[in-house]
Amino acid sequence: MLTSLCTAIIPQILELVPSARIAFLSSLGKRIHESTARVLFHTLIVQDDELALLPSASVNSAAVVANPGRYAMHVKKLIVRDSNILMKVVDTVTLPEDESFTECTPLSSTYLEILLKSYSNLETLCWEGYLRPPDGLCEILVAYNPRLRSFSYDPPTLPMSQRKNLFKWDAPSLPLLADLPVTSLRLSWLSQTGTRTFTSLLQDLGEHSTLEDLSVELVWLDDPLCEAIVASGRKLRRLRLSSSGTKLTDKGLIAILEGCDALEDLWLDQIQGRLSRALWSKPSDFPMLHRLRITISETGPSHSWATDHLTSLECLPTTRLSEISVTRTEAPPRMYHDVPMYDLTVDDAVSLQPLPAAMQQMLREAKSFTVLRCDFWMCSITDIKTILDGCPKLESVQFCLDAPFSKLLALTSTFANLSNLNQLRVSVNHVHAPGKPPVPLPPHGPPSLPVPTDSPVLKSKAVLPQLLDFDQMQNQTCLAKADLSDPSMPLLRDIKRFVRKCPKLETLEWYGKLGRGSWVVKRVAKCSKISMNVSVEYQPPRIPDSVWAVMTREQELETSDMRWIEAVRSGQEWTGEKAELLASERQVHNTDVGICDSADSRSGRNRGTPKKMRASSISTSSSNSDVTPLTPKLSSDGSPVQVFSPLTPPHSDVSFSSDQGLQEGFFVVPEAPALGPVSPGKGRHRSATTSSSQDYRSRERIPANKGSRGRGRGGRRNASTSGMPSSQGQGCGRGERSSRSLANGKERKAF
Repeated sequence: MLTSLCTAIIPQILELVPSARIAFLSSLGKRIHESTARVLFHTLIVQDDELALLPSASVNSAAVVANPGRYAMHVKKLIVRDSNILMKVVDTVTLPEDESFTECTPLSSTYLEILLKSYSNLETLCWEGYLRPPDGLCEILVAYNPRLRSFSYDPPTLPMSQRKNLFKWDAPSLPLLADLPVTSLRLSWLSQTGTRTFTSLLQDLGEHSTLEDLSVELVWLDDPLCEAIVASGRKLRRLRLSSSGTKLTDKGLIAILEGCDALEDLWLDQIQGRLSRALWSKPSDFPMLHRLRITISETGPSHSWATDHLTSLECLPTTRLSEISVTRTEAPPRMYHDVPMYDLTVDDAVSLQPLPAAMQQMLREAKSFTVLRCDFWMCSITDIKTILDGCPKLESVQFCLDAPFSKLLALTSTFANLSNLNQLRVSVNHVHAPGKPPVPLPPHGPPSLPVPTDSPVLKSKAVLPQLLDFDQMQNQTCLAKADLSDPSMPLLRDIKRFVRKCPKLETLEWYGKLGRGSWVVKRVAKCSKISMNVSVEYQPPRIPDSVWAVMTREQELETSDMRWIEAVRSGQEWTGEKAELLASERQVHNTDVGICDSADSRSGRNRGTPKKMRASSISTSSSNSDVTPLTPKLSSDGSPVQVFSPLTPPHSDVSFSSDQGLQEGFFVVPEAPALGPVSPGKGRHRSATTSSSQDYRSRERIPANKGSRGRGRGGRRNASTSGMPSSQGQGCGRGERSSRSLANGKERKAF
């Protein structure tokens, strides 16, 4: 009883008085010491730096290393982050070239093994550093941490300009995690080889998998990987998929929706795959799906088809869904002279559009929704009335308003019917938000930015403010901070009138780039449903903690020396018996795949041949060659689907012309000239370009003395230069290729 009481009270005491932890550990008895140790060392944050773990370092991790017998048993969660030295601003003018990162020594595999060996009760490992972990990390975990339940490799997001500098992880020992009862996996920034090993892990888990929570952020996310997720997803309840590549299609996502029977929460985060417009009409059923979240970045670069699948969202069965979220992710603000400022530029592919009528009809019939977030489209006042009238159980609502904010406050009768509504978040189309919004504040900054009168340059005398009468006080949004020059700022009396009609509303927020802040509602206890005694506190807009972390990290990367990425970890490569065994298995698998591919290429492409299940689309190139992989560009005016994979900026330095494609093997064009008249090749009925005798005899029986009609763009041009009639041009079309193959066959026969 006393132990449980100490466990509940001590965390609150240490949060209020951090300096009391030394006294609690050393002066208040064994029971208080044990309870305090469980609180302080439950989650341990370790810097990826051996110097930071020396006894002289005044951090919890150093204390655990110095006294593993007393404190290591209490460690349940271990977080590995980059060293603080890496993010220090470096003066490249005065600092020698070889001293920018010599003060940081990444944890060697031997040192890391010593740490993990002492944490026998470890349940969660989160690797959040930019530098790759040792390749044999999973072998160490299997050997010394049998209670591990959660594994995460999730480096922080890098700016687009810096992503090319970061090496991806091959994760060769990842399949060994199949021997642990892992229930949660979070993986990102894996190479092609790393994605292959992750697929092997899922296949090894199979139907005996204990996975319940899976988050995947990979460039090489494709349909075979989704099928592997289904094979190990018997208990999978939460799934997050994120990919900037274009390998994912309807097939993979439908397999997940229909094959993962226990799936409750699906999150598609910045998916750029080739998802069709009819995607959501194809699955037969969503057995247990309760929450569907779709997020789209408005900064891009986004493919033009990235949001096509939203067209069929109206086909979703809403009887079991309790939450649907289709939201846009804004770019974090940039700091200019210590003032955060937003960039109002939006990618054309995800520009703000009105809510489709079919989507409005679907939302109106969603009687079971408790959470609705839909700011990807802008909703009119009529749309809001229609949707809210059909969703009486809503507890949290978020949407983009295509009208002035004052129009929303006039919908008191509509919101009064939502008896459970406790949070309302609204962004407003910039057309309806004139004026200058308040500057967003840092998460833990002062209540407001300093005003110009605080400057020592101004020598004017301080003047006491005049007292306001009652009517003027009602017009103020917040005391002493109101900006009456902003025509879009709502009046406090209108806010109070609105919240009085919403019996459980706690927060009303105007968020976004043009947000004006939030209003926190406080009610008197034991009051009536519609109480007149309501207090409203205005809070200026603040930058969320997660966004602020991204901002500061990008700023640190811009001002720091990025050469620390080149630091080499001692023991990075994985060696040993298990490493050789897994390497040989991968080599055999790659050989089998190559044999199957060769046999398939020799068999031709006849329509009567059954289609072979394709192998994984993961390339076998090195991890350093897949920094910015590209899909070959077939033509300058071709479909945008064929341009980039994964995404590259619109003004990328990488480009491919048709001539380069010919040299690099993107277009297969025979070099031998056609000998005499050739036979026509028409569309799908052209002959297969193989060397088998049966196919050759079938081509010999084709009527001759008819020129081929090359369907490529180069046919007429090549014909004119070679002196042939235009109907016999040597273009890159289908008929031209068949004619050349026939000519080559005759030449071989004559030889």
